[in-house]
Amino acid sequence: MAPAAPASYSIPQKALHWLMALLILFNLIFSDAMGEVAEAYERGKVPSPGDLTFANIHADVGIAVLCLGLVRLAIRFTRGAPPAPAESLRSWHSLRIWRMVPSMPCSS
Repeated sequence: MAPAAPASYSIPQKALHWLMALLILFNLIFSDAMGEVAEAYERGKVPSPGDLTFANIHADVGIAVLCLGLVRLAIRFTRGAPPAPAESLRSWHSLRIWRMVPSMPCSS
């Protein structure tokens, strides 16, 4: 007999969710340095130290999001998740998000 689905998400699942959301928001807001560094290299120039620093922070946060997403998936597979409401598009939305989260850090 399969184990019953939990009634709600656990505290670690909720914490990982909001931590990842904040990190993704941070990267969306502070992504300008990545463009500046790419443009500098395309022009054959050396990017400024400040731009390089912020580009590295952006990349590190992206790697952290990828790692946290893998941890979140592992917890979901071991603990499970509550069933989605029957009349919601939540399952479609979750599928798109779960495809997007690991692909964003991997795509650069």
